Amino acid sequence: MPPTNHPPVLCAATIVREEANTDAPFDIRAIALFTARRVGEDELQFELDHKAFGRGLPRKEILAGLARRIPAGATLIIRGAAPGPHDLREALTAGTDCEADVGFIARQTNRVAIQVIDCADEQIEDLANRLDLRLPRQGALLAERCRHAPAAAQSLWANFVCAFCEVDDARTFIAAFRAWHALEKARPLPF
Repeated sequence: MPPTNHPPVLCAATIVREEANTDAPFDIRAIALFTARRVGEDELQFELDHKAFGRGLPRKEILAGLARRIPAGATLIIRGAAPGPHDLREALTAGTDCEADVGFIARQTNRVAIQVIDCADEQIEDLANRLDLRLPRQGALLAERCRHAPAAAQSLWANFVCAFCEVDDARTFIAAFRAWHALEKARPLPF
């Protein structure tokens, strides 16, 4: 795909699931939705939505809630890859197939363009480090993966910006993100 400008509204979503070897295999336990809206030529406005869920909440209910948070006309990016031939039957029966999730979200949203991004872990980790975002460690427990879902969504957005936006635009957008992120980190925690 040739370099392009940042869409007017770009959302990056992360879905955290239970491990396969648990009592509730593949249940969705957290989602994070990071939204970047263009304001004028070179400004962005950011919003972060992060939700955690107990075991047993139906996948379709959670994904419908995610779909309601995506603005009409937005572009949604989600990280994933089509399953290999070995994984296809298990993924479809377990409801963990990225394509099935994306298809469900597409049916629930109004005029949303969805792109599944397949990128190397190292690429996302490098961007996260550069942007002072804490991703879950390799093999992290569920609580850590849920807690760091927003960083994963933000890193996915940064990956898109670096890969698909013009260099000058990417620098401007990443600088705007850094300023927003610094303000978010300085915000007092609610008790």
